Amino acid sequence: MSGFEGERAVKQILKTELKRAFTGKMFFISIGLGCILAILQLLLEVTGHLPYMANYFTYQKPMTGIDYFFSAWMGGNPTDIYGYIFFLLLPILAVLPYADTFYTDMKSGFVKNLLLRVKRRHYFFAKYIAAFLAGGAAVVIPLLLNFLSAAMVLPAILPQSTSGSHPIWITSMWHGLYYNHPFVYEFLYMGLDFLFAGIFAAVALSVTRLAQNRIITLLSPFILYIFLSAFFDFLGQYDWAPRAFLPPGSGSGHGPVVAVEAAVGLLLTFFVFVMRGPKDDVY
Repeated sequence: MSGFEGERAVKQILKTELKRAFTGKMFFISIGLGCILAILQLLLEVTGHLPYMANYFTYQKPMTGIDYFFSAWMGGNPTDIYGYIFFLLLPILAVLPYADTFYTDMKSGFVKNLLLRVKRRHYFFAKYIAAFLAGGAAVVIPLLLNFLSAAMVLPAILPQSTSGSHPIWITSMWHGLYYNHPFVYEFLYMGLDFLFAGIFAAVALSVTRLAQNRIITLLSPFILYIFLSAFFDFLGQYDWAPRAFLPPGSGSGHGPVVAVEAAVGLLLTFFVFVMRGPKDDVY
């Protein structure tokens, strides 16, 4: 196969896998679950700030601040019950859309039939990319829905560090952006959530290749998520756990730690699934 034909084959199988990922029933179920939490949080938590706004505009009390939009949306308040549940379930939401389809492809015989027409490495690469992107999108779409909806309810006033409404401290990752360019801060964090959601989906793919069990596939990222929380808490470094630093309003992120964990997750899952997967003889 020439280089041009190989590139065309990669594009074709990638297009097929992306279509399967983003039009599948489980993709919409995952988004639906996240959006339910996003809407509940908007209706039951965000709108609860409206009386305080009315009080401010009525009495013009100088000590009453209204700069709480960035700490009121689902990702901005780590103690909010709906945000807490959403970020607790983040690995599950990331896995549901497409990460278990490698298992179903094997059990149905789809892989064997497909590999008669395409190279193994092309299939594994396309599956990895599709699962990664679908997992990231399933997590970020509900966050965007909640964030933009909350912006229609509360004024997006520049956060003030003296108001006491914001858990972002001088030691927090990107704290300068939060108090000077909060929209940039929030969208960067959503990008970070997308990245780690994709990594969790890739973890599930890698585990499927090793364990070949659907239940283990679906639960493995969540188990890893909880294990890392317990492990870093045991070391006295709970802020290093993804469970701690993925919510934008947690104030727990440390740039070098986050970068190392993301790099390890990407490299390890890519090696296990994309590099080693095509060499297995079980398909």
